[in-house]
Amino acid sequence: MSTKHFAFLLSTVFFLLSSCATLLNHSSGRSTVEINSNPEGAEVYDEVGNFLGKTPLNIQIPKVSAYKITLKKEGYQPYMHTFQTGNKKGLLFLDAMLLCIPCIVDIPLHSFEQLLDPKLNSYLKKEAKAHSDTLFFSLWEPEFSLEKEELIGTYRGEKMYFKLNDYVLGSRKTIQNMLCQHSQDQPIRFRSCAQNNSSSVIDFMGSPLYALKPVVKKLHADIKQIRGKDYGKGQMEVDWQVIDMRSGQPMTKAFPVNCEFAGTLKVTRSLVDSLFMESYRLLLNDESVFEYLSTLSTPKTPVLKNNNLILSKPTLPIFDKTKDLVKHVSQAVVTVSHNEGFGSGFIISSDGFLITNYHVVKERKQVTVKLNSGVSLTANVLKTDQQADLALLKLAGNDFVAMVVGNSDSVELGEDVLAIGTPTSMQLGQTITKGIVSGKRMANDIVYIQTDVSINEGNSGGPLINEKGEVIGIITMKIIGEGIEGLGFCIPANKIFERFEISY
Repeated sequence: MSTKHFAFLLSTVFFLLSSCATLLNHSSGRSTVEINSNPEGAEVYDEVGNFLGKTPLNIQIPKVSAYKITLKKEGYQPYMHTFQTGNKKGLLFLDAMLLCIPCIVDIPLHSFEQLLDPKLNSYLKKEAKAHSDTLFFSLWEPEFSLEKEELIGTYRGEKMYFKLNDYVLGSRKTIQNMLCQHSQDQPIRFRSCAQNNSSSVIDFMGSPLYALKPVVKKLHADIKQIRGKDYGKGQMEVDWQVIDMRSGQPMTKAFPVNCEFAGTLKVTRSLVDSLFMESYRLLLNDESVFEYLSTLSTPKTPVLKNNNLILSKPTLPIFDKTKDLVKHVSQAVVTVSHNEGFGSGFIISSDGFLITNYHVVKERKQVTVKLNSGVSLTANVLKTDQQADLALLKLAGNDFVAMVVGNSDSVELGEDVLAIGTPTSMQLGQTITKGIVSGKRMANDIVYIQTDVSINEGNSGGPLINEKGEVIGIITMKIIGEGIEGLGFCIPANKIFERFEISY
């Protein structure tokens, strides 16, 4: 081989090797990532325990196969994250050698790496609290309060318009299930996921008496493809409404939350999923939210708590026929109404004391009471107990027909019972249904009487009576759902004496 040929070959090899060395050494650079935490001020440590600073913080991530960091903050669980750059080391070297194209060094190498997000948003979970500090709620499906076909952003360069349950927004049921699942170790926990329903329902026994419902007021989402992956940025404004499960109506208090998210998407709908997750976490970190929701789980001090009432026990004749018993006790059953709705109730003393549900009267001071005779009177609300869902009212006057409150502790399974009330419409007052005691179920620290008696909206607050004509329970809720029938629940009558300090 001539000296010229050898020199040319040697220079070509050096050129190729230097080119390939450039390819391999390119991955030794660093990328800067902004580290954010919710709440702010979390300490950031690398994988060997070196302190890097507090959030928000910009750090340089070396181009290694995996780089781990840990965020720590007092009162919160540690948050660990691994950055995956996924360089395909050596692949370009092989390509260059086979193709003999040293000019490949001029091609950017980013296409041979996984996308590294320039921002990490971390959400710190509070340290687990004692069980007594955990608040349990049902969760209603999210509601999007947006106009149909409203412009909400862009998807891969095209305008994106609002449509329910499409492939970008995802399913409301999926979002609901995701939030339920992620709440299991949080101080505000979703015990059940309920279907939105405006009637007085509870989705299964043991469910909380209150639900949270996220209502989306505003949504903006931009999704683009970067190196074969969807990358999304979004903002969302959500009102977290508090729903009374017994009435199905939202309470006056709601919690507005504004949130945003940016990152790589495994699937397109995960942008909206992530926005809901961030909204939920922001809700958890608002101490005023926890304080308010705690009041819903704490028994309110009944009005006139220290005034022990001693009532004259009504007389209850013995009847040979059920129809005669029903005719007598029906005179003590009333319809309780106000400008927002109605329910049932029953008189427990001849001087006008009567019982209904708290959720029938709520915080009102006065309501209208329609007697069996058709006469309407004004009743004062004397005592309320929100936790037990009971209210004590007083009518002016005397000589009312009253019901005897029996001993609910002696109730047995299979016992025949009657329910009397005003179901569905005020025109159906004094409707009577018959069934049995089908079980006893614990929920909210109360052992409820389960019955298959037909119960409808408006029966709330009415009496459940035994064969003697004694009140053994106060109707409060029922389970409804596809294929579900005959599952109603009543507050034990003994709670009237216990909660309101009443005795005969």
